[in-house]
Amino acid sequence: MRPEEVLLDLAAFADDEDEVALGPDGHFMILRQGRELSGQILEEGDDIFVQVGEDLLTYRQFLTVNLGRLDVLANRLLARAPGVPHFVEGPARLLRPASDVEYATSAMHALDNELKQGSPFITRIVFVTADAGLGKTALLRELQARTASKFLAGQSRYLLWHLDLQGRQLLRLNEALMGDLGDLRMFGLWMPGLVRLMRSRALVVAIDGFDELSAEQGSNTSLGALASITAQLDGKGTIVAAARRTFFDADDYLRRAKMVQRSTTSPCEFVEMGLIPWGRRESVDLLDKYALETGGSTRFDSPVGEPEDPVGLYERILEALGGVEDHPVLTRPFLLSRTAKAVVELGLSVDEFLRPGQDQFESIAALVDAFIQREVGEKWKDRVSGEPFLTVEQHSELLANVAEEMYQSATDRLPVPVIDTIASMLFDTWGIPQDSRQQVINMVRMHVLLIRPPESTEDMRSFDHPEFRDYFIAVALAGRLLEVALGHDRSGLARFLAVSQLSDSTARYVVGMLMLDEAKTIELLKALQSIVVTELRPTYLQLNVGTLLPFVLSMRHTATWTFDAPAISSSISWEGSNLAHTILHRVAFVNVSLDNVTWDDVQLRDCQLGDLQIGSHSQFSRVTLHGCSVDSVRVGGQDSMREFSPDRIRAALESVGIFRVEDSEPRLTDFEDHLESVSAARALFSMFKRSTVVRETQIKLKLKGSSDSLIGEIVEAAVANSIIESRTWRGAGQDRIWQITARLDDVLRAESGAGLPNLVKFWKDIRHI
Repeated sequence: MRPEEVLLDLAAFADDEDEVALGPDGHFMILRQGRELSGQILEEGDDIFVQVGEDLLTYRQFLTVNLGRLDVLANRLLARAPGVPHFVEGPARLLRPASDVEYATSAMHALDNELKQGSPFITRIVFVTADAGLGKTALLRELQARTASKFLAGQSRYLLWHLDLQGRQLLRLNEALMGDLGDLRMFGLWMPGLVRLMRSRALVVAIDGFDELSAEQGSNTSLGALASITAQLDGKGTIVAAARRTFFDADDYLRRAKMVQRSTTSPCEFVEMGLIPWGRRESVDLLDKYALETGGSTRFDSPVGEPEDPVGLYERILEALGGVEDHPVLTRPFLLSRTAKAVVELGLSVDEFLRPGQDQFESIAALVDAFIQREVGEKWKDRVSGEPFLTVEQHSELLANVAEEMYQSATDRLPVPVIDTIASMLFDTWGIPQDSRQQVINMVRMHVLLIRPPESTEDMRSFDHPEFRDYFIAVALAGRLLEVALGHDRSGLARFLAVSQLSDSTARYVVGMLMLDEAKTIELLKALQSIVVTELRPTYLQLNVGTLLPFVLSMRHTATWTFDAPAISSSISWEGSNLAHTILHRVAFVNVSLDNVTWDDVQLRDCQLGDLQIGSHSQFSRVTLHGCSVDSVRVGGQDSMREFSPDRIRAALESVGIFRVEDSEPRLTDFEDHLESVSAARALFSMFKRSTVVRETQIKLKLKGSSDSLIGEIVEAAVANSIIESRTWRGAGQDRIWQITARLDDVLRAESGAGLPNLVKFWKDIRHI
């Protein structure tokens, strides 16, 4: 180990980086928390030890325990979050650099393996992605608890630290890390020390949830923060980042975070792990664990006879859903666990809230209604009169006000005194008797849908799941949308939409609640258009109208609907949209996924379409672009090539039925893919979608159908035109490593003959090989 690395480790944990001394004989002294720590670094062959007093430690023990105090951090993490009740390991899909798609039956084991492994010269970033309700956060919380226990027992070389950002927009990721350390009372551990622990792969930080509101709506703030910490790791360590599906796309991330800008870019690779909806085995396993952990038995009370086992309850849920095995209630852990809660803890029958034909959002609405009906009918009653303290509508209004306060504050939790104040204000409006108010407030604190959040104190409350919060934000928003649909004042709606960012789930819920006829929907569209056009200063209004837009436009209509305003639509909000007879003007699309959409007779005029992802099952008929800009497009799954060349973009759009009507310039219809050199070059660059560095052995494996001489000429041309460069190989055996130094989108865009001169020249050179 180089002395300068030891010196950096010591300085990272000292009170001041200047209060460190390291002698040539290995003796060292640092001042830490006002106390002197001294010892000697000893080398015995390839092993390094540290003598501290009478203790002889391995260097890793000295770094992680004496300096990093990771044993203390592990205990604090376990005390705050001991694990996830009735956790079930679900399946996952993995995409690694230069590898085919792999499937794992246990996402937990697959993620653990990814964190154990690592290259000596590449920072690994593991993206954990999934739709809402598939268990990203539960997976990370459980893995944190397991690794903490194993770390303390000496059975794990790394400790996972789950950092839940709760949808907060960040200016600096460092601030969130330091804030969480403060909550854990881990004094004396600062950012330089964290970086050294992460570089040694003794600590893995799992960043969870910063896409939920801010980044998913198009902000690159959090992406830049993640890129910054990656640069500090400088080719070492591993980071986990969890986000909703489609937010993390490795090649998009490289461009949006501007990680490939210069030849000194830190080498990094990306592993994408997508959580997969559950099957029968996982669902029955959860029902089994839920019954055992909550009731001490694996038998459920059945309304039709003898108690039944988890398989029987699964079959009863399946029957209530009309026999649809891939229904979200059965395949999404969030919905299934809350269904189990309704049956096991509340004694409800599945037939009371599940119906055939319900989609995910209708099922959540039915589940919420069942919970509230039970509160009103059985728990929240006056002991003398037997009458409920609050009606169903008042329950819903109370929870909507709590959700709105969370939305206004851009948080997922509130202090109990704030919730008490909200309830008291509503009591005045409803005329609740004074002698009943304290009793109702006490019951609000124990509401079935409001819980103490994991990793939080007793005086905080959050909704039982973020989807419930999104649902009640929709309840709060629905009244304001209805007012403007009826032609009333629009200022209240404008203020609501300007404060914070809506999730796509909230938009889907609220439009489903409205059930407007065509005339009222047209009035609503006019109102949304008007408040965007008249916006005087930048707020969240453009983003939120853009999030609502696909759901409003998907409502049935016969006339042609036009929306003309600079709204901003992003991410998955357009997935599943059903548009007909629609004209969109000046709308900006940011990282939009058009998966499983059906568009007929749709015109997009002067729109910025950005980077499009078009699903293979989408259907387009009579869809035209007029004066629209498209930065890139990819048709199919994530393994498909994203196209940046204008000619290839046009061809990709036309292949799915989207046409640019104003194109009069000559078209390049022969992309010369028949030239082995062109197709091989494109295959080479596809390897840099998930990694800034690629080994030569990986290149030969990817291009195994091409000769070594052709591969050599392509690599030589890429080096000569400053696209890739050689880096020092520090792994075992003999190999060579190539790092991309140009932006991948610039390289692919230059294929059409426009762009930086060196990149255009590269493609000319390739065609002459």
